[in-house]
Amino acid sequence: DIEEQKLLRRVLYDAVILPEFSFLKPGTVDDGSVGSLGSFLLTKLVVTHKAIQLA
Repeated sequence: DIEEQKLLRRVLYDAVILPEFSFLKPGTVDDGSVGSLGSFLLTKLVVTHKAIQLA
């Protein structure tokens, strides 16, 4: 049902996406870790997308 999907999306966003971006302030991430951080975040995004599709 649509309401359950909306709730799941909000929960996943709050649990997965927000914590990852909360520390990404200018000057806090060095250039060497940006690539690996981007790869990690992309992986989490794909996993979250799949979880939403399966719900």
